[in-house]
Amino acid sequence: IEQQMSVIKNNEVFIIDVASIIYCESVDRKTFVYTSESCYETKFRLYEIEEQLSSFDFIRTSKSSLVRLKYIRSVKVELNHKLRLTLENGEQLIVSRSYSEQLKQRLGVK
Repeated sequence: IEQQMSVIKNNEVFIIDVASIIYCESVDRKTFVYTSESCYETKFRLYEIEEQLSSFDFIRTSKSSLVRLKYIRSVKVELNHKLRLTLENGEQLIVSRSYSEQLKQRLGVK
C-alpha cells in the first residue's frame, strides 16, 4: 500500500511517501517528520499521525514521538527501565518507561 502525506519545509509543501518516514516528533506544539533525507513539519498532531500510520508498524515511544519499527538498529536498556533506541540514521531516542514494555513486546526483546 503506497500512502502519502503532505509535509512542509521552507514554506513549501512536499508530498512524501509514508514508507520513507523514520520517526515523528512533537516539539513545542509543532510536529516534525524525519526521513533519511530531511526533516519536515506537518500540520497533523502526533495522535493523528499515529492513527494514519498504524498499518505501517509505527510505535509510540513517548508522549512526543513515534518510531517506525523497521528503522530501529539497536535497543539498549537504560536506568529506570527506559530504553535507548539507535535508529538507522544514527539518531538516538529515549523510550519512556510507560511505552517501553509495549515496544519490547513488538520487538520480541526481553
